[in-house]
Amino acid sequence: MHGNIAPADTALTKPPSSRLISIPFLVLRVSTAGGAFAMGLVQTLVFARVLSPERFSLFILVGAIGYSLWLCDLGLAKILFVQLRSAHIAGKKDERAAAQATAVILFYVLLAISGALVCFVFMSARPSVAIPEATDFGLFFLYITLNLTWVCLRSISIAVDEYVFYEILELVRRVGNMTTILAMLVGLPFTAFLVGSNVLWALLVGSAVAKLVHRGAAISWLHTRACRIFP
Repeated sequence: MHGNIAPADTALTKPPSSRLISIPFLVLRVSTAGGAFAMGLVQTLVFARVLSPERFSLFILVGAIGYSLWLCDLGLAKILFVQLRSAHIAGKKDERAAAQATAVILFYVLLAISGALVCFVFMSARPSVAIPEATDFGLFFLYITLNLTWVCLRSISIAVDEYVFYEILELVRRVGNMTTILAMLVGLPFTAFLVGSNVLWALLVGSAVAKLVHRGAAISWLHTRACRIFP
């Protein structure tokens, strides 16, 4: 009795092995995650070194208030993710969702700027705080609260499969901020650190938004104006 022998061309072949996640992206993601921990630690230690105890405590308070604005998120980034992801999987562009994403991003940016102005006015009203010091507090508040915008951009970027581009920008942000923070130990003025960090924020947020506009996950200001003039 002979067993049936399948022809060679009908033999089952094993599917090629595939990784759950690419090694380069894993290294990139680990770098950004580790950078977040390292930057928080280095920032606290350097601030404690270059600032007086009173100013250090005030900056901690301002930072805590800035992070509390995350309560204004209200799950908007998650809603946008669902809408944009559905359209992206279907191979379509949801202009309505893109317009909403642009509005939310703009809202978060204006919220950060408004909070920074309020912080500046409040601190400058204190007799013991000079105008340059109040400016530092306002810039620091802006530096902290723009994280809310950045988290929203992360969610939108993932929705349209631009997570690698976002993580590259995140790595640039971590390295840039870490460099300027450490530079304060060798004489970089605190105000220069704040100005440089916020300029870096502007470049990164602008780059992320430009990429999302290109992918149809956001709309440009010029496009909005054109739609209003020529409906």
